[in-house]
Amino acid sequence: MKMKVQLYLVRARGSWSVRWTLAMEVDLAYWERVLAGKEWCEVSGERNDGGLLGSDRQGDGRDKEGRSDLMVREGAGGEKGERSEVGTSEGDRRQKGSRIDTRTGEEERAEIVLHVWRTLLPLGLAEEAAARWKTENGGRIAEELAAVRAFRKVVQAAVGFEIRGKGEENWTERVVVGGGGLRRGLRGAGRLGQGHIRGNEREQVQVQGLVQGQVQVQGQGEAQGQGQVQGQGQVQGQVQGLVQGQVQGQGQGQRQVQGRVQGQVQGLVQGQVQGQGQGQVQVQGQSEWGYFEGENYRVIDDGLVQAIADRLQGRAALLSEAQELLAAGPPACRAVAAGGWSALAPALQWAALRGLVRLRCAVAPQQPAASPLGRLLLPAPMRRGRWLRRCMRCGSGEARMNRTACAACGSSACAYCEACLTMGRSRECGLLILGGGMAGLADAQGAAMPGAAPAVAAASAHSVHAPTAVAARWGLSPAQQAAAEAALRYARPRLTTASRQPLTNVASQLQFLIWAVTGAGKTEMVFPLIEAALAAGGRALIATPRRDVVLELDPRIRRAFPAADVVTLYGGSEQRWEDGDITIATTHQLFRFQERFDLVIIDELDAFPYHGDERLHYAAAKVGVPGGAIILLSATPPRAMQRDVRRGKVGCARVPVRFHRHPLPVPLQTRMPRVSELLTKRKLPRPLLARLAASLTRGAQCFVFVQQIRHAEPLAQLLRAALPDISIGATSSKDAERAQRVQAFRNREIRVLVTTTILERGVTVPFSDVFILDADGKLFDESSLVQMAGRAGRSADDPNGRVYFFASTSSQSQRRAIAQIRSMNREAKRNGYLLQPNPTTHRQEG
Repeated sequence: MKMKVQLYLVRARGSWSVRWTLAMEVDLAYWERVLAGKEWCEVSGERNDGGLLGSDRQGDGRDKEGRSDLMVREGAGGEKGERSEVGTSEGDRRQKGSRIDTRTGEEERAEIVLHVWRTLLPLGLAEEAAARWKTENGGRIAEELAAVRAFRKVVQAAVGFEIRGKGEENWTERVVVGGGGLRRGLRGAGRLGQGHIRGNEREQVQVQGLVQGQVQVQGQGEAQGQGQVQGQGQVQGQVQGLVQGQVQGQGQGQRQVQGRVQGQVQGLVQGQVQGQGQGQVQVQGQSEWGYFEGENYRVIDDGLVQAIADRLQGRAALLSEAQELLAAGPPACRAVAAGGWSALAPALQWAALRGLVRLRCAVAPQQPAASPLGRLLLPAPMRRGRWLRRCMRCGSGEARMNRTACAACGSSACAYCEACLTMGRSRECGLLILGGGMAGLADAQGAAMPGAAPAVAAASAHSVHAPTAVAARWGLSPAQQAAAEAALRYARPRLTTASRQPLTNVASQLQFLIWAVTGAGKTEMVFPLIEAALAAGGRALIATPRRDVVLELDPRIRRAFPAADVVTLYGGSEQRWEDGDITIATTHQLFRFQERFDLVIIDELDAFPYHGDERLHYAAAKVGVPGGAIILLSATPPRAMQRDVRRGKVGCARVPVRFHRHPLPVPLQTRMPRVSELLTKRKLPRPLLARLAASLTRGAQCFVFVQQIRHAEPLAQLLRAALPDISIGATSSKDAERAQRVQAFRNREIRVLVTTTILERGVTVPFSDVFILDADGKLFDESSLVQMAGRAGRSADDPNGRVYFFASTSSQSQRRAIAQIRSMNREAKRNGYLLQPNPTTHRQEG
């Protein structure tokens, strides 16, 4: 499907902005409703990308100096005249759709002027033109002719070539909404309108069929359910046959038609019923509104638009994904999805104008940085630089963009993001739909309707019992209980929508870290947080970098919260389009969400692939609702985050002891040649063999970690030769039978397993010891060493497992890892969390 959109320049309340739309007829109907006071629009234009009305007014209709709205009269060329302050309130004027002539003092009709670009543009170019307008001209042009010329320039800069043609009428169509005449032109044959509509002129439109005359409705022109036509007579029943003459309403005249109007007047009446108001038809108490598409009147039910917005709420979906999501939804959404783009586009555009969703270009333009060569050395276009592209789904910049010929938009160099290609192609000409959920959301050009979205976000409050005593309900240890209560003090104010405002003290911190040692029981500590989120009617997310952890968490979460709907997401998940109270997902699945979750829990934030991947950090930052709670879990937080904790930027609760309340085993350092030398000489040192034999004698399972995948199997062969009576295996990320070997190790069918950092996390084997070879290598940092050491002593039956660092030198990473473990043990002892003192000691062996 070719994704092209209509671009237009609009002036309302004296300010010009550039917008694009999926359905121009919907926007025209929207502006009619705005003019009639039936829809709200953002006056300040500062919270949205396109500056919907972009004036210097505040949200209450006052300017920066606090004066009430000033109505400005235009000259013939659209020039600003002088201002005069009007005593009439903004609400009254907007309700009347009027303004004051500063010369005569008489009230005259307000109007909204649009200049519509005659040809459809690819979505990426249209959004760049809107972005260029905001950057270069937003709020700084008042005169109409100058605005139209600037409009042409930004479109020309976006498309990249000169637009030829004399006169503005060759490439734009001027349309006026209001002003006592027609609110819009007729659409047909690729053009918008059959001529210009100016000022207060009234033009007759000859409607097809046998209807002659002119239907003029003064005032709001609101159509309502049952009733009668009041004016020069009374027409009862259903309008059929020939309507002759002129029906003129008095005052705010209402046109009431008995019966049910279904979008098109039955009988021989074909064409367009136009009013100065919102054109709303109320039938038997059900509110509907519509727009004209050619000669047909299309009705859009607000309930249907709301259902679509509800389904898309909190999602970040490409168009194809949105269609799949709707197709898997309730019957109303399925019907729209089955109707194709012609049915979906108007509903999406109206939802965007209402602030229920945001429509973005999937790969959006970014304003370039200023040229370092200076402004005087380059012409203006080069000074501004080439506009770059950024993926709005994963956050990747120009460096991850690839350009190819595109059949959808016709471009020979349409950019797409290769960073998130496995999640579906995010293209420059593709539509990205961001579900709303908070008040005042706006689309990319600044749609306006605050207060409409809270109904969408009104979460399905669950009948989940309120949080009780933490330790009693979840069986937490004293250290776990202290951390959970500290996290709850941070999270509770943020889990209540009404209290999402600037907070003080600990709650003012944007994130909260639970720094818990390996084996401390982090999952159990977040249960009270999830319970609090559900009790507040919110949604909770648990995100972890690895799929196996997701699959392990699923049954535990379901058992802990049997009344909640749990959705588990990973590559190939069957619950891809399901909605749940609790979502467990790999971090890559977060690309498909936007401001959805009240509680976001990121587990193992220091683990691959989350650690060091800016895309995943971008995804995690956008999935939570603004002002929501973000909980980070880690046994080895990055040093940058540790600094933020010390500076008070990130809240933190430390859990220095495992659930069985025994101290952590402190690693013993032993000097040994590098593994590569051992393999070359084909001889293992005595200290290594002696300690392996001691561990096997006491019945322990032995992890042997190496840095290089290529060392795993050769080292296992040497160990088999030295320990012929012991079952020894090797595995790595390239091992197709890794899962089977790990399970055999758990079952004690394999006693010694040579492996890499692939098993440094998420594997718990009771009664095990850990041997880390080449512990001074670059691939083994402080975090990795602590995690690998954490494989030992996890069982209450064997809390004092043994850990050995074998290396040719004592590296800083080894010293820091040992220091961190010792620090946790001291803190646990100081707080009274330990059941017994740590019997192991640290010594240097030669």
